[in-house]
Amino acid sequence: MYRLGGRKFVVFDVGPIGCLPAIARKRAGPKTLCVEEINNVVSIFNAKLALKINQLSSTLRNSTFVLVKNFNFVHDLVENPSRFGFKDSRNPCCIVSEESGACIPDKIPCKDRDGHVFWDAAHPSSAANRIIANEIFNGTSLCTPMNVRKLINAHKL
Repeated sequence: MYRLGGRKFVVFDVGPIGCLPAIARKRAGPKTLCVEEINNVVSIFNAKLALKINQLSSTLRNSTFVLVKNFNFVHDLVENPSRFGFKDSRNPCCIVSEESGACIPDKIPCKDRDGHVFWDAAHPSSAANRIIANEIFNGTSLCTPMNVRKLINAHKL
């Protein structure tokens, strides 16, 4: 992409896979929402990703990289749902297939869609995505070295 003229890049780290309902339902304990053994492996990958992004940022002339540190934010969303206005971070809103984790067609989803962090067993709900997107574009805690709005407006020669 750089060779084709791209100079502004947004890279997302990997989210807390051990907190996905598809994983957590099967492996987390009754008092925990996440499988931290899986999340620890993801954290190791994310640390190496951050190093690589720093390297690329310093070696690719006139480029700007924004790293979206999704992991901690989403982990906090799952562990502290009420802080973000959610009632349920353990169960998906729709009725999911045990095999695929996808919503079962023709089954009525939950009535309080904005009260759930997850839509299905692997994807955030629209309400959760709105919170994440707002933080990515406007916030200060998720992106480094700047949020995406500042990246869009940045002029680097």
